[in-house]
Amino acid sequence: FQHVIYLEDDTDEHVNLAMWNEIRSVRGSVNQVLENARRSQEIGSSLECAMSLRFEDSDTLSIQNDFAEHLDGAADIFAVSQTQILAGDGSKLFSTFLDVNENVGDVLGVETVETSAGKAEITVTKASGSQCHRCWKYCETVSPYDSEGARVCSRCRGAL
Repeated sequence: FQHVIYLEDDTDEHVNLAMWNEIRSVRGSVNQVLENARRSQEIGSSLECAMSLRFEDSDTLSIQNDFAEHLDGAADIFAVSQTQILAGDGSKLFSTFLDVNENVGDVLGVETVETSAGKAEITVTKASGSQCHRCWKYCETVSPYDSEGARVCSRCRGAL
């Protein structure tokens, strides 16, 4: 499907659109790694994966921060269970995993992409944790929910 975006002649909106075009480009690279893992039957679904994006250049931290601010729902944008974005200086800009458990699964693929913030390395691994029976994502916070054996993550537990 296609989205139609109407923009006024506003510089912030054009910067926003340019950033989303970059995010779409990065997403294309992530999708390629996921598809290769699917073809080789290492995964059945992209939700079995975690994605880490590590910028290489420490001179463009402000752009990297802008990039990370647009990725509030990064796991949903990249169609994976867990995401992490690391700045060129090694600091975490954004993370939905690895805060509690520093273990990551098997590396499924690595791609390098060029962004306005410099080169970035995308690493796709198996997600850690268990699968939530409600959202199907893998995370460390999955626990029993009811007497029928349903297991849900903390995010879904809050919604129920």
